[in-house]
Amino acid sequence: MAEPDLGGESAGVFHLLDMGSTKYGDCILVRFGETKILIDGGHPGDWKDRQNVRSIPNQLSGLISGPKLHVDLLVVTHCHSDHIGCLPKLVADGSLTARWALVADEKLGFGRDQEDNLDVLDTADPMRRAMIVAALEEDHSDLPDDALEDFLTDAGELEQGYKTMLENLAKNGAKVVRWGRATRAEIEPLLTEFKAANLAILGPSADHLLLCAEQIQASARAASDALDAIERRDVPMTPAQIYRSMVRGSALADPIDRSGSGAAKNCQSIVLAFGPPGHRTLLAADMQFCRPETPGLKPFMKRLMHDVQSYGPYAFVKMTHHTSYNGIDELLLGRLGSPGLLVHSGGSNDARHPDEASLAMLGRLNDSVDVIFARTDRNGLVTVDPSLSGLDAIMISQGQLDDFSPNRANDQEEPIEEAWEQPAPPPAAPEAAAPSDTIELVFVKLPYRPGRVSLGGFEVVIGGDGFEPGVAVQRSARGSMRPPSASAGTKTFDNSGPALAGGRDVSNILFVTDPERLARNIGSREAAAAIELVEAGGARVLKTRSSTARIDTVRHLGSKPADGVVLIGGYDVLPSARVDILDPGLRTAIPAHRITGEADQFIVWSDDEYVDLAGEGMPDLPVSRIPDARRASVLLGALTAPTPPGATRFGVRNSERPFADAIFMTIPGGGEMLKSGPTTSGALSSDMFKNDRHYLMLHGDYADGSRLWGEDEGAIEAIRTANIPARMRGVVFTGACWGALTIDEPACMASIAVSPKAPEQSIAVSYLAAGVTAFIGCTGAHYSPGAEGGFFGGPMHAAFWRELNLGKAPAQALFDSKVRYLHDLPHGRTEPLEIAIERKIYKQFTCLGLGW
Repeated sequence: MAEPDLGGESAGVFHLLDMGSTKYGDCILVRFGETKILIDGGHPGDWKDRQNVRSIPNQLSGLISGPKLHVDLLVVTHCHSDHIGCLPKLVADGSLTARWALVADEKLGFGRDQEDNLDVLDTADPMRRAMIVAALEEDHSDLPDDALEDFLTDAGELEQGYKTMLENLAKNGAKVVRWGRATRAEIEPLLTEFKAANLAILGPSADHLLLCAEQIQASARAASDALDAIERRDVPMTPAQIYRSMVRGSALADPIDRSGSGAAKNCQSIVLAFGPPGHRTLLAADMQFCRPETPGLKPFMKRLMHDVQSYGPYAFVKMTHHTSYNGIDELLLGRLGSPGLLVHSGGSNDARHPDEASLAMLGRLNDSVDVIFARTDRNGLVTVDPSLSGLDAIMISQGQLDDFSPNRANDQEEPIEEAWEQPAPPPAAPEAAAPSDTIELVFVKLPYRPGRVSLGGFEVVIGGDGFEPGVAVQRSARGSMRPPSASAGTKTFDNSGPALAGGRDVSNILFVTDPERLARNIGSREAAAAIELVEAGGARVLKTRSSTARIDTVRHLGSKPADGVVLIGGYDVLPSARVDILDPGLRTAIPAHRITGEADQFIVWSDDEYVDLAGEGMPDLPVSRIPDARRASVLLGALTAPTPPGATRFGVRNSERPFADAIFMTIPGGGEMLKSGPTTSGALSSDMFKNDRHYLMLHGDYADGSRLWGEDEGAIEAIRTANIPARMRGVVFTGACWGALTIDEPACMASIAVSPKAPEQSIAVSYLAAGVTAFIGCTGAHYSPGAEGGFFGGPMHAAFWRELNLGKAPAQALFDSKVRYLHDLPHGRTEPLEIAIERKIYKQFTCLGLGW
């Protein structure tokens, strides 16, 4: 690139520092003429040279002249350690000074109330405090023991070190502005001082920050509870072992088969813009624009995104949250003005950042609109001048531009683990006014059966070996490397092909749809053909409107009984109900932080209202749903599902879920259930999918439905959508968390609009598109029992296969299984929290596909 011109008013020059091999990390020096702005401070240990990477002070000394590192403005975007980094040390020893400081408020950033209280930290000894603060960070459980213990030491000092840094800055004459607490009178002089840089602070709002702070506080309490459970085991453990055990399973997370990671601190990131119109830059740290993953935050995030978009367009954008799936997607880039300069910041020893799917997206943009992409993990120090165009705008210190290949785990360290091993930070407390479409279940109290287990005392045996399958790469003319993109497929309806239900008699099944909304999703001709296909197969079709579909279906069944109901279309065609599992008695009996700490807040999606003829909150008939995924081919595959012979079986289970073995042996066919580990998705052959009864007892993640995970001292990918053939027949049952969630949003995070998953984004939808008769799974987080399998999800699994073996249709088999499960509930459980989990298991299992 041309040498940057630092004189006069310009678009600025942005230096993104080399973060070395340590994963995560941001540190950016912004220059507008002689004005210098430093944003974030990398990792805590970046004050010194490490391996082949220069320290942050040494990198900055090559960019800032003078005996000391002095900046006009120091910014700390949020209170994660890879952004606070080494700044406390540099300020403390006097090697870094600043005139102004715009910082994340220390109370909001660490989840403290206005009186600066956080009981679980204030009463903790130093080691316990370090563990709790570490649990609020990004997952570091993949580090070797010595590096992990260094991280824990840093975590224990993080909050106090940050507070001391703010005090030192003020003592040294800096004007400190705490974002979220500062008044307009305090902020205006800052904006005036840096008017030449066109500095704009776009958010977040005070309410946005407060909601995140409440979740951070709840997460700290959940971490404390997890430590209590570990301590009750009375087993000697090193600090590294305690941390891994804590983040890989809390009192709730041990039996839970789910993925999730903290988002509240990320979503507190201060969002900055620089530069004049036409050459603007957006720096938003770790903001999770696309998927806030913080219940209740979506309206605030939409407002923030509106403000960010309105201030654009942007010429240069730093990809947020280390180019994670939840940061910035293709749609948002378009709304930001299709910036031509994109940069990733983070360390090289990180197999999940940049996110592989995000890299593929950027590769497509590189082909279509010639986006230029740089990344500090491959290119070292990256310098950007948004006033220039093309290759002149970016200068890198190593590697090549437009490298879209994903990172692999470093052989020198333990491989990166998948996100499901982290304890999900508890969602914020529910709003006082419950949504109008939320119903409250009330169950009849039944006698307990013998049995005992305290949920808080579960043994947690979850560990970390990240699976990263090989990816072929293609090179563009400019040296671009990217994984090949998958074809979405655009198959349309052809009624001259297979018959409804493969020719089976479904004349006494009621099919329900909203033709107008279905047409909006898959096309008018295709929607009409689908309805015609059903009617030609001898079945009834109730054509209704989304707003009245539930009432219309119940009324229709009252006058014209049926054996069951099939809903045609996803949640955006026919809405599903958000069901609150807890009645007033249970809600009172369970501590509030246990409720907010549950992955779904005990709120799940359910289609039972369509068949609740008596209005008692219970289904009176089987119900199944065929999600359209906004593709006619998915609907066609499910409607014409052929009859499965039912003679062969295939199964994969998480190595830590042995209860599934006995259930698998009740399924007709030969062979044993595969265990993951050691089995990975790369080891699954096409012949395995010729078997027609599939049982998958694996970990799932609502944020990434394209794969399920097992364990082999950590997370390994056990199956992915690419494993599923284009056509097959059969029935699938899974105990994965959110395994049957066909939209992006769990019920506790949903707003009015929902986002359907495409086949390549969902194991469930891929199976349906291939032609399976039914896919049985959960719409929320699943809970597994111990080896004996007699409670939580175990009895439901066993009952379904038992009923299916009797020759029942899958939808009927699930219905009868749920009747049995309800009759036997609570399966020996006595604690209110355990009873709530059993109710959740009952309500969230659903049948996708034709089901008949």
